[in-house]
Amino acid sequence: MGCLFKAAPLFFQLQYKLTMSLIQPYFSHDINAINDFKIQAMMFEYGVSGYGMFWVLCEAIASQKKCTLPLKESYVKTLSMKAMVEVKEMESFIDSCVNEYELFVSDGANIWSESLSSRVDKSRSNVDRAKKAANARWNKPKEKKESDSPTVKPKKKKTIQERKQAFAESLAQYVEEYGRETIKKFYEYWIEHGDNDTKLRFEKQKTWNTKSRLNRWKANNFGGNKKESVNTNNIFNFGN
Repeated sequence: MGCLFKAAPLFFQLQYKLTMSLIQPYFSHDINAINDFKIQAMMFEYGVSGYGMFWVLCEAIASQKKCTLPLKESYVKTLSMKAMVEVKEMESFIDSCVNEYELFVSDGANIWSESLSSRVDKSRSNVDRAKKAANARWNKPKEKKESDSPTVKPKKKKTIQERKQAFAESLAQYVEEYGRETIKKFYEYWIEHGDNDTKLRFEKQKTWNTKSRLNRWKANNFGGNKKESVNTNNIFNFGN
């Protein structure tokens, strides 16, 4: 009994491999097959059990690449196990289906069915076409869409010196209102950065509004209250 339980996992592994190796997982099956005259004659002798054995045999044949099942002793034993009948009963059933009811054809070494073969071939052909269509659909190269808009090249990041100059230019409009000295100190404070910094001080702020910052700067007297008359053209000398 212990050996039987040890062998069980191996048996199921073999069954799994056999199932996964099937060429075609299904074949067409007439819903009124039980009314076929030959099958009714077979069932008169073997009953419903014979109908089950018939389909076990059909499935086994259809699982073979050429739809031809070798009549090896081990194969017959497997068929009898699946149909849950004795080996001798399965042997007798196969012989009757071939020689008496003509449900299958045999050359003594193999068994097959012309009708079943044509059904499986047709089904496999349909599957092959479906696979080719699926492969063609999934492997189709994507067409590049031509855009009507011109290609936008990524902007080159400005250097720190260029950003200082741009900040100075943005402050030119406030020189007359706040005075050159105030704007200069405001400028020098907000462009400070460490040696390894990539951003100026004002660029590190979450929000920035120059006018609001200048008003706060003036209110806190950071740059002095003295207003000067200046030439706004000299605003670009802040960095000197």
